[in-house]
Amino acid sequence: MKSLIAVLVLVDVLFVSVSSSAITLTNNRYSGIVIAINPSVGEDSSLIESIKKAWNEASPALFTATRSRAYFGDITILIPSSWNSVPYDEISIGESYDEADIVVTDPNPSYGDAPYTVQYGGCGSQGSYIHLTPDYLKEDYISNNFGPRGKVIVHEWAHYRWGVFDETDSSQPFYDDPSGNTLTNLERSLSYTQCAKDIEVCCLDVSDSNIVARCIPGRAECRINEATGVFYESCVCYLPNNAASGGSIMAYQYADHIDTFCDDTVGSTREHNRNAPNDQNRLCDLRSTWSVIMDSVDFNGANNANPAISNLSPTFTVKKVERNKRFVLVLDVSGSMGTAESTGETRLEIANKAAANFINSVADGSLVGIVSFSTYSSTNAYLTLVDSQGSRDSLIQKVPTTSGGSTCIGCGIDEAIDVLERHSNPAGGYIIVMTDGQGTLDDSVVTEALTKKVIVQTLIIYTKANQALVDLSEESGGAWFFASSDDLLALFSAYDDFADPKDGDLSSKKYEVYSDTFALNPSDPPYQSTINIDSTIGNETTFTYAWSFGTNAPSVTLLPPPVNSCGAISSVGSSSCAIVTKDQANKLMTISILGIAQVGSWTSIVGLATGDAQTVTVVVNSKASGIGGDPIIVESVLEMKDGNPLVYAKVTQGLNPVLGAQVTASVSVQTGNGIEVALYDGGADPDIRRNDGIYSRYITGIGTGRYSVKVKVESEYGGYDGNTKTSFSKATYNPGYYMSNGTVVSNPNGATFLPRGSSFGVSAKDLGNFTRQAPAGAFDFTAVGTADTTPPSKVLDLIVSQNDLTDFSKGVVLSFTSPGDDFDSGIATRYEIRYAVGSSQDLVNNFAAATLVVSGDVLEGDISNPQAAGTRENFVISIPTVGTPGSISVGFALKSFDEENNEAPVSNIANLRYFIDPPSFAIPGTTFAIPGTTAAATTVAVTTSPLVTTAAATTVAATTAAVTTIPLATTSTLTTANPTTQHKATTIQSSTPDATTFIPTTADMRTRPQRATTTISLEEHTAVSNQTTSRNDTSNISDNTSVPSVEITTQTPCKDCGKSEDDLLWLWITLGVLVVGGGAAAGILIWIKHAMCCRAGTVEPENIEI
Repeated sequence: MKSLIAVLVLVDVLFVSVSSSAITLTNNRYSGIVIAINPSVGEDSSLIESIKKAWNEASPALFTATRSRAYFGDITILIPSSWNSVPYDEISIGESYDEADIVVTDPNPSYGDAPYTVQYGGCGSQGSYIHLTPDYLKEDYISNNFGPRGKVIVHEWAHYRWGVFDETDSSQPFYDDPSGNTLTNLERSLSYTQCAKDIEVCCLDVSDSNIVARCIPGRAECRINEATGVFYESCVCYLPNNAASGGSIMAYQYADHIDTFCDDTVGSTREHNRNAPNDQNRLCDLRSTWSVIMDSVDFNGANNANPAISNLSPTFTVKKVERNKRFVLVLDVSGSMGTAESTGETRLEIANKAAANFINSVADGSLVGIVSFSTYSSTNAYLTLVDSQGSRDSLIQKVPTTSGGSTCIGCGIDEAIDVLERHSNPAGGYIIVMTDGQGTLDDSVVTEALTKKVIVQTLIIYTKANQALVDLSEESGGAWFFASSDDLLALFSAYDDFADPKDGDLSSKKYEVYSDTFALNPSDPPYQSTINIDSTIGNETTFTYAWSFGTNAPSVTLLPPPVNSCGAISSVGSSSCAIVTKDQANKLMTISILGIAQVGSWTSIVGLATGDAQTVTVVVNSKASGIGGDPIIVESVLEMKDGNPLVYAKVTQGLNPVLGAQVTASVSVQTGNGIEVALYDGGADPDIRRNDGIYSRYITGIGTGRYSVKVKVESEYGGYDGNTKTSFSKATYNPGYYMSNGTVVSNPNGATFLPRGSSFGVSAKDLGNFTRQAPAGAFDFTAVGTADTTPPSKVLDLIVSQNDLTDFSKGVVLSFTSPGDDFDSGIATRYEIRYAVGSSQDLVNNFAAATLVVSGDVLEGDISNPQAAGTRENFVISIPTVGTPGSISVGFALKSFDEENNEAPVSNIANLRYFIDPPSFAIPGTTFAIPGTTAAATTVAVTTSPLVTTAAATTVAATTAAVTTIPLATTSTLTTANPTTQHKATTIQSSTPDATTFIPTTADMRTRPQRATTTISLEEHTAVSNQTTSRNDTSNISDNTSVPSVEITTQTPCKDCGKSEDDLLWLWITLGVLVVGGGAAAGILIWIKHAMCCRAGTVEPENIEI
């Protein structure tokens, strides 16, 4: 569509940063780091010592990882105000739990005690916070799952500070990489998602408790999913215990030999793996983590390597959260505040309502003072303890009611500092400035405020001026909000945000459930609205009504859910379930529900008390019930990306992400009508991950003005796809390691930290009807010109797959979320899709030089007719093969264009192994060939014995001294006598010298659930005299002697027991004959896969023809 914006220039803008951290790096030393402990954590002095120990370990680890460029210096440990016996150094000065860099709190249900980092933005963007649990910091049996705490902290710090991402990927652990270290002999070059790619892992299937105790370095003994061509998710890979240095902390922070990041040094042990399908490559355009780190503000032209630094110990200051917050309201009473607005009220009257509501809602124990200013300033109330309704009423009566004079903002701030100093040290006190004018703000006042470490919060109404005041808010650690002069809801929301203690205590936090403003005329029927009180809230629930005209409050009737025993609650009557309070002077009325409000739909009915028209504003707040699980929370921030404002909203139940919610940002403008912007969690720019509980959207289609943003969350969104798994950036779990002889030492806690298949997040659908609202902040925007210069957004979630592995002519399927005309709004005009055979890096370096997909190549879809933004696009593309045999490696990328030919950045790169010749694993009845040799054939008889328990081993003896094979006509019936038998110790033993056995990987020899003819040629191995080697003992295998090739025809290799292939336990049965000739010995091992029902089922007798 045509845009009214030519150039998007953001001036005078405050974006409430994803992290409001005050961290600095000077002379290679970090300062300003805040580690905050949640009030839910029990008082524990040993936790303080554990934090110090962890960061003492992390500082030299960081110095090593950054190659002598950075270490941890000044660190504040913030303890809750409720802790009474733990010693501390001083009271906090502005530090808060909600704005800390690292939080120490309860486990997230989706992560357990695993360390993780919340990241909103893309590559290079600082994160929101690092999450650690007390048990992770204190208990070695937990921390050992992730490696040394120091390196884990460095791993998370890289996420948080530098905006890099994990280089492993639990959702796509394997990929096809012809240039990688293949884990199988099949046509597909399956590699492990890691950095560096040359790290030699070994992989085992851990779907059953009977895990092979040894593995083969560089190989995978795992089953391949025939539909995808990669290993099942039960395939787990292990690092060697004695590997040489190399690799990346962002892949394996737990490995002893890995201590830094992958970089761009070609041929090194740390060379970045550009082919791995991980978030680092997807979000950072195939860049190495080191290159992103070096481009950060910390190291771009500063803090060069300084290996001479010897003292790397951090300095810790333990601070306690201030128990009684101190607030001074600084209220503008200049002449312009007497301006009448559309509601018939003056700006001062509207502002005073909001101030009175703040005083009524601020937490008990707070200290509140009042200063007014115009040409001069005056103190209306010194700091007063708020501990009763009487103290609140007394303060409200001191709110100024007359206006006149000019606007000396600096006078008001200076007076407020004096009010704070009159009580105690002003540091850490909050000054809340409300003004509608430009005013004067001298540099001396700014210097005084910053020097005395007060926190300036600003609420600007109507005007677009006051940049100096906005800057002071930012520099002092405060925030600012904007509201149009008659937008009482925005004023209420801003004051509520200022009053929020931000201490991490979910039980004391007030949650906005509902808000609305509406007009009531004499001819109108009563205004009716529905408010949902969900089970996670209900404590201290208040319905606040403000009206615009006259001293008579509107008549209000509240109808609780039908099961409530109280019946209707009237604003003019009495009720045993509620208390009604009225402030006639400020036109405010509050209905406070006693106890815990009934769960369900409440109905608010508002009518006129007199014949005069009124504008009514209603706000409903509630606290956590404490009985329905953790409360549902929405946190919202504004950011800037690609020259445009965008809004993020994180929706959680406690810490657990809420998925599939309906989230909307209401954007209000200084003059004119606002807009509603739906936020999505679909993985399309600016959303970096699908279904992680973080919703986002660009704000487009706006003109010059000052804007405020409020986010609303409303239960379930109908388009939610709950099948996609995701997660935040987190420390990699250590499943164990393998030794040089192939012995696997497994992590005693299991192959995965949480049970495989554990759910991530909670569905909004499962939470029932709920609503939440929260302010995101404000921004100024300046539009220049009239031409459309806004491009579509970048595609971040392109994936590609072969349509049919057995028929290359059916092409490849490209899937991604459609961008818009202007970023992620509207409809793009066309797509430009290109591909490169071989190196996908070519798509990044020179997209225009890659092969263009033209309309004739498109088998399904229309690349010249994109769908609306946020829609899933699917195209089937034909790739000319020019008679290429086998397979080729192909990388794909795309750009979007709008009607003015504005082009989006190149998408993420999606790689594919494209099979021209059908791969054997995809064709029923295929012959699998594994490189080996053959020998002359003489027929011998083969003896088998029944499968037995693990207490004994089946022995197949062979004494014939001739080269032999098993005749295809021979039939042997194998019967399992005991359905519950564990088949783990089958052994082949020779009575003559020079014999051995070898266990090929399951990737090398596979059985399919249908009749198949399989050629198995074992890999070359040297015989070892007088040795017995079972499947669990391959330590005596060496690599020289050739082994004959045998063809086996299997009939009915498995019977369906009603279980999926994932649930089947494949068992190897060993039949062997010894062949000796000419003084040289060779062993023939014939491995036949025997399918039996999964461990929950029974084993049925089966006939196998051999």
